[in-house]
Order: sequence, then C-alpha cells, then structure tokens
Amino acid sequence: MIGLDSDGYRGHAAVVIQVRDAPVLLVDTPYYREDLVAVKDVRVTHNLARSVADVLHEKKLEKGKIGLVEEGTIRYGLYEELANRLPKIQFSKADDILERMRMKKSENELRIIRKLGKVADRVADTFIQGTAPGTTEAEVAASVAKEIVSSGCAVYAIYIGSDWHALKWPFYGPDRKLRNKDMVHTDFWAAYEGYIFDFSRTVVIGTPTREQRELLEAASEMVKICLQKVKPRLTVSELARMIDDEAREGIYQT
Repeated sequence: MIGLDSDGYRGHAAVVIQVRDAPVLLVDTPYYREDLVAVKDVRVTHNLARSVADVLHEKKLEKGKIGLVEEGTIRYGLYEELANRLPKIQFSKADDILERMRMKKSENELRIIRKLGKVADRVADTFIQGTAPGTTEAEVAASVAKEIVSSGCAVYAIYIGSDWHALKWPFYGPDRKLRNKDMVHTDFWAAYEGYIFDFSRTVVIGTPTREQRELLEAASEMVKICLQKVKPRLTVSELARMIDDEAREGIYQT
C-alpha cells in the first residue's frame, strides 16, 4: 500500500507499507521532526515518483496490485509518472483500509484529541466574549488566533463574518465593526500533533430578532436530533438521511 501527499510542488511525502516488512517513508526535505515520525526508514528525495518506483523495485513489488491511499490529492503529473515508471502495477483505492485502522486510537491519540477539545472550547469562549459592538472582525480573529497559538496549536484558518457578503480574503474584515443585532458567523480550524479541530459558532450581538432566534433554535435542534440518532454501526450517509428527513418534516416547516 502507498500513501501519497502531493499538495503542490513542495511538501511531498509517500509511505510504502508492506505486510511483512518495515515501512519506508519518502520526504522531500531533511527538516522534519523525528519525534513525530514513527517510521525508522526515512529517505529524502527530490523526485517522489522515481523514489517510490525505486523502493517498490527494491522490495520486489514492481508488479501486481498496489493499494493507493489519498489518491484524490495526487497531481495528475505525479500519478502519470508513477504509472509510466511502474507499468506492471495495478493501482487501486485503499482508503478504506486506512480508515479502519484510524478508528482504533492509541492512548497518545486520545490525549491529543482531548487536548484539542479543550482548546476548541476555549477558542469558542474567546470568540463569544470578543463579539461586542465597535469591535472589528479582525480584532476578534486576532484574539482567537492568540488563544490557539498560546495553547501550542497551529492556526489553519479563521473565518468571521458579520454581514452577508460573499467570502473574500482575508476571511475577516479589518474595517468591518460589529454592531448591535449583528448575527456573527465563524469557522475555525487549528491543528495539534497531526489532529485538527474544525467547528463553527453563530452569535447575535444583543437581543436577537424573531427571525434570528428561529434560525439559532433550528440549528440547535438539528444538533440534538443528530445526537439522539447516533448509534453503533450506523453509517454517516444513513445518519444524514435520517436527520434530513426529520428536519424536512419538522424544523423547516415551523
């Protein structure tokens, strides 16, 4: 099985995983945190496709069926070069194998997830407390970023919108000051040791109007319905259909 990460022309990585042999990690820079890498055989390369092919030849895996993970992120040029260098290989999607493995969390992974949850709670509180008349969207974003960074996490993205303009960069207005009755939306992403939190919040400054209250209550009710419906062995698609059906019968008609 091969896991590939090829976002752009730099930052490439690939890991070749075998059942009966140690994995090989291929990276395009020697500057990485060894304490976060579990693979012992790490090789630096400036041509990922060629190095993947070399490893497969070395392991006598240059023909047959090979599983490919994260196939949807691979640039066409990289995939084409892999196919040309490995004409006897049949690539097939193997994301389901990795997804099943990821379901089983180690104690360290659980520690990371718990920490991220606590950081996310503090970030949400910072956002809610920071939304006040006269404060700009950018000032709220800055306070949120400070909380994320001071917690030892990395900021991935911050979106704060208090009006209904289309998304534009940056995702928070440096000149847009919050006003009474504004409905302020946000979406935050942050990462810690390979895990990411991503959540949204919506608040109304001051007393909400009837329409604003209905929107907030509908969203809250959707969350409650979701929590009630969740059970073991239920797929995400099944859960989504159940929630959507319930919403169409109830919430959307009120």
